[in-house]
Formats: sequence, C-alpha cells, structure tokens
Amino acid sequence: LIDLSVAFLDEQGVIREIHELKAYPERHERSFFLARTVSSKFKASYALEMNAHWFRDHAVGVGDRLILK
Repeated sequence: LIDLSVAFLDEQGVIREIHELKAYPERHERSFFLARTVSSKFKASYALEMNAHWFRDHAVGVGDRLILK
C-alpha cells in the first residue's frame, strides 16, 4: 500500500483540485486510507491517481491542463 495524490480534472482536462491520500496499511483492507472516499468540490470528469506528491514534485498544479494525444 502506498500514499497517493489524486487530481480531479474537468471536461477540458484542467486540474481543479489535488488531494493527498495517506495509506494506513494496519487498517482493514477496505479502508486503508484514513478517509474512505475523497471527492471534488467541483464537477469532475476525470480523476488521475499518482504516487504521493507526484504533482508537487513535477510542478503540476491546479489550473494546469492535461493534453491527451
């Protein structure tokens, strides 16, 4: 189990929010994150999960846009 970062993107691929999720491997399998769910305050079309702090470490933040080719 690893800590994760999750970015919520709108329909244009713009990052609207980023949340950090801390894993707790000692907890029961179904609730190994402190919060069972995380959701966006905005209407999100996509959620992108990466290793913890990936967005920060790569200077990717709210307002940046994901372009899929």
